[in-house]
Amino acid sequence: MLKSLPFKLVVVLVFIGMLMAGCGSSPSPKATEQDIIIDPNEALTQAASSASMVPTLRPTPTTKPTETTVPGEPTVVASPTPTLDPYHALIQAGLDLMAKSEFDSAIAQFSDAVKMDSKNPLGYLQRGRAYTAMGKSDQAIPEFNQAISLDPNYAEAYNARGVAYAQSQQYTQALQDFNKAIELKPDAVNSGFNPYNNRAIIYLNQKLFDKAIADQKKVIDLTPDNPEAYYNLGQTYVMMEDAPNAIAAFSQTITLAPDQPDAYFSRGLAYWGKGDLDPSIADLTQAITLDPTNAKAFLYRGFIYALKGQNQDAMNDLTKADQIATDPDIKLQAEQKLQELKSATPVPTATGVQ
Repeated sequence: MLKSLPFKLVVVLVFIGMLMAGCGSSPSPKATEQDIIIDPNEALTQAASSASMVPTLRPTPTTKPTETTVPGEPTVVASPTPTLDPYHALIQAGLDLMAKSEFDSAIAQFSDAVKMDSKNPLGYLQRGRAYTAMGKSDQAIPEFNQAISLDPNYAEAYNARGVAYAQSQQYTQALQDFNKAIELKPDAVNSGFNPYNNRAIIYLNQKLFDKAIADQKKVIDLTPDNPEAYYNLGQTYVMMEDAPNAIAAFSQTITLAPDQPDAYFSRGLAYWGKGDLDPSIADLTQAITLDPTNAKAFLYRGFIYALKGQNQDAMNDLTKADQIATDPDIKLQAEQKLQELKSATPVPTATGVQ
């Protein structure tokens, strides 16, 4: 018989780390910029104590058009105005290419913009962002340095440079840059500029949970209808093994974004860690309804069914997880648990007819 799952293990299952290239585009309950994201749809490979937490980048362009986010890449400016001047047309073209992950071509556009106006910091900022998105922080940092030298009060450049420093594990410098960005724009939080979230990541690396929570709550104060802010707060509570507060934060995420599977998935695991198996199953079931390809949800629901002694339901879920999983670790876990359950299931014996 399986034993009850300790909350510490749920931390391992839920906390994923801050991914360099992954942020949702839509209203998915993830970070508001590509800076801090704890995403249960990415990989379940590291414990909270050893996860590499690196803020990633989606700063705000300083051009005028409306911003929209793109999965895994910096904020992209959508619906360009018909009156863009040649310089900003190059910037726009580069951002459009970044939206398609065509980073080399985007850099070429930003470089043309720099050649056209070498005194405008925007071209350097965007070129630096492209390098950061490619994981080339060593090339990104000089771009942000140049942008800051042209405009010492350019908050977005400090935030972006902080992300690049964090990418290269220079956390002291990253923290200094996020502090500066906040100093310059203390009340500015949006889908492309969120140094509070970034700074929270540094604090989480340092296990300064109170400071991280303060920053995450500041984001909530500034953007109270932002489901991603509550989602990130919930994941921090998971790291702290505080299931009730984690559940409350995920519940607020669900209230604001009821069609997002990640929030149900994370709340389900938090319920599991708290020992509330029925609500956990209900949430994982909803996560599966919203995303039938989520192999992890099948896997963990299978584990919980096994905890409840519902072995046939458990084996059904584990078989499904094994069938649809692309992660070999998920497949291995499913197969091992299936074998364990099959070994523990008595084989019916035939009785003769007298």
